[in-house]
Amino acid sequence: MDFTFDLATNQLLPTNGVDEISLKWRSREPVRIHFHRDGTDELLPTGFGLAIYLERAGTTLATCTSFTAPGAATGYYTGTLILNTTPLTTAFTTATVLSIAASVEVHWWASGEASSPAISDTVVGAQIMRPSVAPESAAVEIIAGASEYLEQNAAVWKPLITALTGGTVTCLDYIATVGKSNLFVILKISSEIQDWILTTGTTAEDADNGIVRPDDYNASTNAQVWKRHR
Repeated sequence: MDFTFDLATNQLLPTNGVDEISLKWRSREPVRIHFHRDGTDELLPTGFGLAIYLERAGTTLATCTSFTAPGAATGYYTGTLILNTTPLTTAFTTATVLSIAASVEVHWWASGEASSPAISDTVVGAQIMRPSVAPESAAVEIIAGASEYLEQNAAVWKPLITALTGGTVTCLDYIATVGKSNLFVILKISSEIQDWILTTGTTAEDADNGIVRPDDYNASTNAQVWKRHR
């Protein structure tokens, strides 16, 4: 957000000439304010105070009170307006609220004048928009079925499997295969990396030559075998 502020009239105007600015809830908005007096660039006096407020029906929605002064009168005072506040969150509590109207005000004061600062006579309208993508929850979410999806659609590294046959949890033939197909697992067997894919078939088991029947193999209801591809 870029503004100009006329110290002669206390008029605040967006530099792009729009009547209303658009902001996004939970964003960080850079703020730049250039001061002049009736067209002549001017710096605020030493010891100045400066604040920008986002207001709605008497409620302050967000505030920026920390600004960096420019090196010359032609420059901008810069700060950041953080739009992740409790009043804004309250305003957007109802999911059907897609935007809220507010106004932007600038206050500035010289040293010792904080109790009665100069306030912009012109307020700039603002529309604060709900993001199209909902913000992430602070809590970690476990998505139901995620491990099953990965097992079915990706090559899965199985570091706990150290043998091909034996019917225990550390063996390839122990992996349940009923209702599954085309599983792709990567194993480390005797210091060798091996790829095995679950394939439809009734080939007899021959682990040394790359064929392993799962423990739940059934020629009628689950005719699948593991075949080595690397």
